[in-house]
Amino acid sequence: MYMRLHGAPKIYSSSYDDAEIARLRDALPDNGWCVFDNTASGAAIGNALTMRHLPA
Repeated sequence: MYMRLHGAPKIYSSSYDDAEIARLRDALPDNGWCVFDNTASGAAIGNALTMRHLPA
């Protein structure tokens, strides 16, 4: 399973907050992965790093 996230409310631009990223991460199975495609404002890298480093 994978998730492709485009940002909300503004597609391709909006950043996700830590609580939403944690909720999304918890919904992924152990072998799942996630693509942040909210790149227009540069939010994707920060969101991906947050998902990677949030405590379990």
